[in-house]
Amino acid sequence: MRVSLKSILIGSATLLGVAAAGQGVVSVVKLRAIEREVNEVATNWLPSVNVVNTISTATRDVRVKLYRFVVASETPQALAENEAGLNTALKTLDGLRRTYEPLISSAEEKALYDTFAPLWSRYTEGQQKVIELMKAGRQADALALTTSAAMADLNNGAIRALQRAVDFNREGAQRSTALSMASAGSAMLTAWIAMAISVVAALGAMLFSLFGVARPIERMTRTMGRLAGGDTGVEIPSRTRRDEIGDMAAAVSVFRDNLLQTRKLEAETVLARAGAEAQRQAAMRAMADSFEGAVGGI
Repeated sequence: MRVSLKSILIGSATLLGVAAAGQGVVSVVKLRAIEREVNEVATNWLPSVNVVNTISTATRDVRVKLYRFVVASETPQALAENEAGLNTALKTLDGLRRTYEPLISSAEEKALYDTFAPLWSRYTEGQQKVIELMKAGRQADALALTTSAAMADLNNGAIRALQRAVDFNREGAQRSTALSMASAGSAMLTAWIAMAISVVAALGAMLFSLFGVARPIERMTRTMGRLAGGDTGVEIPSRTRRDEIGDMAAAVSVFRDNLLQTRKLEAETVLARAGAEAQRQAAMRAMADSFEGAVGGI
């Protein structure tokens, strides 16, 4: 089977190009995946964790302010100030909820939030009853409702729902981080493999160029020089190769054979000339002898 040097060199260059291109494509794909996961962590999971934690803290703050509103509102001024503080806490909580709601990115997360919303709505209804009782001067009833098991269960249930949302978003952040690490590891492995292929291909091309091309051409050049100097006994290298070097060796072999044939023809010509000269001289001698005999006879 004939394999040309051009095909080998083109194949080596193609292998290097394919390895480089493959590394580039995989790196781009993996980097895009890493970028997507990091962006998900930065713009969704972590903000959600922070906001939900803040909402949970705000619900506790509302409960504390409600209790303060009940037990520390002994004067109308204190009642007004404590009610204002309670309303501020409620507004802060509402703002946090409006911040978090656009960050909900899945049906599972929405289901968790939907568990919190009705519980908190019922808690705020009870809270409104507490405010009405305080304004009616029924502090004992307001305190009993504030510290009741029903109000505590609603508040604790809302907090537990928020904690599940925190855990959900934290786990999502961990998954995205793990995917980013896996993509980075895969990209690194691909880079090492592509680099190894490139190094092997480059080393193979270099060794082949040195021992398969440069050295044979150098030997062929020396052989042609000796043939040009008349040394027809020189051995022609690389005659068994089935590539351009083998074609060159075949051409040099033909040149040597032609040179040998020429020398053989020259030698035969010299011998023929020598034989003709000997025959001419013999004929001349015979003619001289015949002439001498004829003259002697006369």
